[in-house]
Amino acid sequence: MGKLRDQIILSTKEIALISVLSSVWITSQIYLGPIVGGITGMHGMVNRLVGWLLMLILAELTGKFGRVSIMATIASLVTRMIRASTLEGVVVGFG
Repeated sequence: MGKLRDQIILSTKEIALISVLSSVWITSQIYLGPIVGGITGMHGMVNRLVGWLLMLILAELTGKFGRVSIMATIASLVTRMIRASTLEGVVVGFG
């Protein structure tokens, strides 16, 4: 039961990593995406690359199951909430 408990409970380091990396991902989607999208037309591609890089970093630093899923869920929920319209956020979320 001890190993299962260690997998479920988040340490302070893991909470901090999830928070910081989620905020970097969200910030890059809000600010970096439109800038790169305006120049190259590849807004979504850059955001995916940043997200994948951050997921790999978190997986390497924590090495436990579920931490990357928590980070990705936080980033996706926040970026859907800050859309210009609720309908746009829902439609993009379904995509």
